[in-house]
Amino acid sequence: MADTSTPQGTWYLALVFASDDVRRYTLELAPTTTPSPYPFGGSLTEEATGHAVPVLCTTWVALSRECKLAVAGIIRPSVAIMGSIVEGILIGRFVYLAATGPALHGFVTGWNSSYIDRGHLRRVWEVEVQGVRGRLRVNEDAKSPAGFAGRIKFFRPPHSQGDDRELDLNVTRWDGAKLSFQVRLPFFFGFLSWQYDYEGAVADRHIAGMVTRHLRVFRFSFPFGQFPWKGQRAEVLTHGTAALGGALRAWQERTRAQLHHLMMGRDPQPLPGSFVEVKSVAQIPGAYPADRDDDPDNSPTKDRRYQMWELHFTFVVPDGQGGQVTRKAHGYLTLPTVPLSTDDPRYPAVVTLNGHQGSAWKMMELAGMYWYGDSFASHEFITLALDTGHRPEKDRGVPQLHLHPDDDSGHENGYHPAVGNPTENSIWAEDGERAWDALRGLDLLLNVGVPIRQGPGGTPENVQEVKEVIRKVKPGHVLVTGLSMGGEVALMAGALDPRFNMVIASGYATDTGKEFPIGKTLFPPPAVPPQGLRCTQWTRANMSEYVDSPDFIALVAERPQVFTTGLRDGTASNSNPLVMCFKQQARRGRAAYGAQSANFVHYLHERGHNYRVGNKNLAVPPYVRNIKVPVITEPSQPFNLSWQTDERTQDLPPAGDLYALIGRLLP
Repeated sequence: MADTSTPQGTWYLALVFASDDVRRYTLELAPTTTPSPYPFGGSLTEEATGHAVPVLCTTWVALSRECKLAVAGIIRPSVAIMGSIVEGILIGRFVYLAATGPALHGFVTGWNSSYIDRGHLRRVWEVEVQGVRGRLRVNEDAKSPAGFAGRIKFFRPPHSQGDDRELDLNVTRWDGAKLSFQVRLPFFFGFLSWQYDYEGAVADRHIAGMVTRHLRVFRFSFPFGQFPWKGQRAEVLTHGTAALGGALRAWQERTRAQLHHLMMGRDPQPLPGSFVEVKSVAQIPGAYPADRDDDPDNSPTKDRRYQMWELHFTFVVPDGQGGQVTRKAHGYLTLPTVPLSTDDPRYPAVVTLNGHQGSAWKMMELAGMYWYGDSFASHEFITLALDTGHRPEKDRGVPQLHLHPDDDSGHENGYHPAVGNPTENSIWAEDGERAWDALRGLDLLLNVGVPIRQGPGGTPENVQEVKEVIRKVKPGHVLVTGLSMGGEVALMAGALDPRFNMVIASGYATDTGKEFPIGKTLFPPPAVPPQGLRCTQWTRANMSEYVDSPDFIALVAERPQVFTTGLRDGTASNSNPLVMCFKQQARRGRAAYGAQSANFVHYLHERGHNYRVGNKNLAVPPYVRNIKVPVITEPSQPFNLSWQTDERTQDLPPAGDLYALIGRLLP
């Protein structure tokens, strides 16, 4: 799909002077009509003050997508912006030349509403009502009499992880300028309810209006006060809450390009000089943990029938400023030592990713919470376990975003320097770097990766062995999976590259809007959200302004996907019950699958922040087997809320564990 976006249109820009100083601007650009050496001109307006100044697009190169903007001045421009545009998304840097004092440098991101909003009325706003922040979603829906439906959800103080119920809207008007809708909160066995009538008007990226509250008694309604509400655009790349049908593939292709731009410098391929070094290593010993549920006392897990090689990747990567940097990655590759039960000599393959304080090494040992690398290797999968870690603090420009100084430096998963040149911080997102590593691991498995050579301690035979492993990968059967941060990156990697044929993301289900409010700062205070979750933050843009977690689920559709959450997992939410947040996320993501909803499985297990297979009764109660899914996944009638708090599960038919499910979804 050709990128037809240009600088022309209405842009909403965020200029990041510092993590606690983000200034918002509206940029209007149109083709110049008078003889001019510049292709576009217009105005730049600061939202906080309303002060507008003329601006010129001095350079636009459609082939490279590069542009330069300058505020017109008598002697010199007061602001110069240099960046690139992909599908209506601008990423770049700016120089601010004040009347006095030194020049200020920073990052700029922004989106072109004239391009992104064309042809549809899907909208998400970060709203505030009586001091409580939340998310409002409106979506085209042919089933609704008004042609639109939507949902609203609030994040209850005082804790940022306080999920509330998600309420369905009765939309009575939405034309892109005016919005009217109702929501109801039943109580007293449904005989009484609070009804809230919202009226709002759109102004640029903002919306504001009044809410009228009514007490409904059966069919009678009594006014009970009125108060204002307001909001600003969020999740501008959203899939929405309803199936896109034939438009899904076009949305996915466009959104991947936008996220490649936002997260990983447009997903550059490794430059010449990149390579991977290999050597043969022994299996990692250890003791089975009590909560490992892939039946480790019995075959095939007990026998651990696989060979293993250690891999060290060296990638030469463009730094985004015309230079190059070197990025390192590390992992282990395995090959089953027993033939498959079918006539096909090739094996399914999986990329496994660890969470906090984990590593490729820990995924291949028996103990600990990241044992699933060893499990897949023991279950006749070619397995590539890759380190997933964090940047050093100097590469963030913000306080430490996670709880640990490194993840597992004793086994080579220490800090991962950012992709950027030494004089300027990286324009990549940290999760973009992690996902990029996973995509390069996928390249290796698909035999399109960098050259393979003998590593220290290796032999020429090891090189040939690894090449033979790659030749044994079964096309169309490559998965990506992980737990916690590993589940987060697995979901993003699978979303960003459709060559992954299946995604199994465990322990990652959270509303980005809950974690990252859109405001004058890029990062919330250090304690909000909890540091264990803050590793998802983008360092040059606000993730929640562009996407939410279910949008990554929608990017995987209609490929098979297992969305795994635990009934007792309080890592991402303190809602009561915890299942409420997970079921809301699953419902929004499942919508993208439409008629292919059988390919989306919400594995709702009985434990907490654990990777689950469902093969064996555990030594630690509760004792549950098989893949469990929710009994109820959506409202049974308008304004019904009980489905969100219902913890009941049932076996996914036919009964079986995760490996049996993979076999059915990827036959």
